[in-house]
Amino acid sequence: MAEPLASGQYCGVTLSSRHLDGLALTETRYAPGSRLAPHAHRNAYFCLVRQGTYDETFGSRTRRCGPSTLAFHPAGEQHSEEMGDSPVLSFNVEADAAWLERLGVSGRCFETAAGFQGGEAEHIAARLYREFRESDVPSRLAVEGLALQTIAAASRLSATRADARRPAWFPRVLEILHERPADNISLAFLAAEANVHPVYLARAFRKYQHASIGEYQRRLRVQLARGYMSDPALSLEAIADRSGFADQSHLTRCFRRLMGVTPLDYRKQWLSRFPSY
Repeated sequence: MAEPLASGQYCGVTLSSRHLDGLALTETRYAPGSRLAPHAHRNAYFCLVRQGTYDETFGSRTRRCGPSTLAFHPAGEQHSEEMGDSPVLSFNVEADAAWLERLGVSGRCFETAAGFQGGEAEHIAARLYREFRESDVPSRLAVEGLALQTIAAASRLSATRADARRPAWFPRVLEILHERPADNISLAFLAAEANVHPVYLARAFRKYQHASIGEYQRRLRVQLARGYMSDPALSLEAIADRSGFADQSHLTRCFRRLMGVTPLDYRKQWLSRFPSY
């Protein structure tokens, strides 16, 4: 098998592209009736079909992709395509492993191939395409935000089947964590609420959520802090306190690890989009 294609590289004709710190956004065109030999991509990516239809083969499965199809591909997945009778236009968003880890993405959508037709995930991906098509360089915040929303929406759909395999108590634990992200909730408390042993709870949580309870809670707190960033009246110290961090330094460490920028730089980028502030 040939080497996987590099970031932003596709078998079709590249019409336009953007590269943003771990994300590669590429618009491609494929000629009617063309066939793409089996190939793979170095990074995980999702593809929004904007025009035309094609049949795609991956492993032992085949699917037909048409307008409004949103297809997810794991890194290194081998697949091939056969285009229909009209040109195919696609919009591809590729994320490297560092970006996925930095933004705290579990990667469930990228573990196996997945496809969606219309719906919330496709709608958000279409918004991302419109942002990509703006004449100015798309802002990192807007692009990353919409890419994350697309992945999140697709993850909710993908999780439907997995939810049936989760323990009956699992949704209650998630509910508590999401309702009280800034609180110091102990493992013992969660285990008592779920009526299971703490060790079993910790193991099951990592298995089904692809993160430890502590890691998951830190992600929720960073998300909470991001929401407070839009209020210029709140100091970073106040935001840290409201979001459950020990202090501003703790907020900065966790925020930088997950977002790749400091809270101060993130806030500057956010507020610069709203001059009225």
